[in-house]
Amino acid sequence: MPAGVNLGTGSVATITVQTTDDGNAVILTPVTSASFAGDTGTDVVDNTANATGSFTVTEDGLDDPIDAADLTFVLTTALPTDTAYTITYSDDAGNFGLAMLNTGTSNQVTVTATVEPTLTFDLDTSAIALGVLAPGTTTTGAVVATTATNAQSGLVVSMDANGLSTGNTASDKHIGELVNSGSVATDASDTYEVESSTTTSATVLNSVNVAATQTVLTANNVADANAITTVTVKATAQATTEAGNYADTLTFSATATF
Repeated sequence: MPAGVNLGTGSVATITVQTTDDGNAVILTPVTSASFAGDTGTDVVDNTANATGSFTVTEDGLDDPIDAADLTFVLTTALPTDTAYTITYSDDAGNFGLAMLNTGTSNQVTVTATVEPTLTFDLDTSAIALGVLAPGTTTTGAVVATTATNAQSGLVVSMDANGLSTGNTASDKHIGELVNSGSVATDASDTYEVESSTTTSATVLNSVNVAATQTVLTANNVADANAITTVTVKATAQATTEAGNYADTLTFSATATF
């Protein structure tokens, strides 16, 4: 009830339920009971107008409702959810009240946003010149890879190499601790290796032979994936290493997990 209203015995209150967005009356299933706060009895309900969204409650006088008492009523079937309802109160004493009832998500606003996935990969050079290899002396060269991504599960940077050789056939000469000569792996006393280091706590590659695909950086989160990784190649010739011009192509790839 509105503030200050105190119903007496026999007073009649009319309750109307409408949908808020269009003002249409809600067809009410029969109201099984209704009572005002402070009244221990069950007041008299008239459902005659329930098809037009209204019903009346007559105060039975068993107890006097408290001022501005809440009215509790029970429907046979619940109102549809996710809907806003306007409930109007009026009585034969000229009092009037209005309330809004929201069910489900009718009074909620969903906020959505999207962050697009990003991945950039950059190499600071396209060539590493090791120059003339002196027997027994390790010569190094490096390429710096910069990765930037917002992938929540990080990324993996790999490097594919064929080995330091004079060509790509079985008869070509190779430098390497383990080299691929055709389909046969052969041992050699000279070495061709790679290792990596990074500015983050991501896992990096220690010195291994270069004759296949190597993982040079593994990051499991965004922070570690945004890294500057230095990939160092090392070549060592021996006195018995055959003369020739040797070359390899390093192919990098970065795969992020979003």
